[in-house]
Formats: sequence, C-alpha cells, structure tokens
Amino acid sequence: MVQAHPNLPRGATIEARSPSTVVIQTEAVARKKVPVSADLFGELPEGLVLAQTKVEPGQVVMAGARTSIRRLREVTTERVDLAQVTDDSVREVSLVAHGSLVWRAEEDDKPVILTLDIERQELPEESGEPGGDPDSVGGD
Repeated sequence: MVQAHPNLPRGATIEARSPSTVVIQTEAVARKKVPVSADLFGELPEGLVLAQTKVEPGQVVMAGARTSIRRLREVTTERVDLAQVTDDSVREVSLVAHGSLVWRAEEDDKPVILTLDIERQELPEESGEPGGDPDSVGGD
C-alpha cells in the first residue's frame, strides 16, 4: 500500500480523508491486430450510389488491458455521414475502439484512410413526360 502525502500550501492541513484506503487493480497490457470497419450512416444524395468502400490499413494493432483486448473484435472509423458525400472521397479518419482501456499501439502509427467510390445512377424518366421514351406503352 502506498500512502499519499500531497504537497500542501503553507498553513493548509488535511482534516479528514475518505475513503481511508483505495484498492487499485492493475492489469497486464496486451496487443492484438484487429480489422477496421467504416462507420457510415445516412443516405447518399439522390442519384448517387456507393460503389465501393475501402479502409487502409484494413487491420491495426491495438493495445490495452488484457481483458479488454481479449473482447475486442474490431475497431471502427469515426462516423461518416453519407448525406454530405457528393463525389468520390478520400479522407484520413480517426479510429473508435468501442471499449475502455484500449488504444492504438504506438508501433502502428500509419494514418487510416477511408476511400468512398461514388457512382452516378441515371434516374428513370417519368412516362408521359415530354422527351420520354417514344416506345413506352402509353394509355392510348
């Protein structure tokens, strides 16, 4: 047990300490390579389709308390709102390790790059509109 003797300003005294004891539990640090997934939400603007999503590197080394690392199956990128994407996108993103006592290992310091390949989708024209398909079946 370690006793703490804080450096107090002149004239200050400790009247009471509560709790009188504190139990500190430590755990060995472990490392694990886990996959990285893109955390995408929302919908692309009309007429756009997400053709491909790529995260590089696809795996990263995470470190942390052994019990937390054992439970860790993947990490995700920061959330990306697809409604704000209007064209192909390449961006550096941070990682989220959904759990406490887990961090990216120092030896694995490459930036994480998220690439979104966007394709334009032709919107179908309304039938009966001027300029529509002359071979379409009408109500004649």
